[in-house]
Amino acid sequence: MKTLTDNLRKMYDSERTLALEVYKDHGYESRSDYIQGLIDEYGSEPVIACVTCFGPDEDFDGTVIELEDWDIINGQFGVGA
Repeated sequence: MKTLTDNLRKMYDSERTLALEVYKDHGYESRSDYIQGLIDEYGSEPVIACVTCFGPDEDFDGTVIELEDWDIINGQFGVGA
């Protein structure tokens, strides 16, 4: 699985707009730790695309919904396979 570089971690953490406690309440130490968790679950390409498209305000809303939808479509129809 792809791991975020230190530069990407710094960038994602600096973009954070939600309180750090929100990430900690979900079991993550930082925004970059959360994004790494998404990458571990969904893969780097869809996660990076969603995080870039939706931005930090949507980390627990639009990003997750899009990734879940992508996962369902990819699993059913083999898109990107």
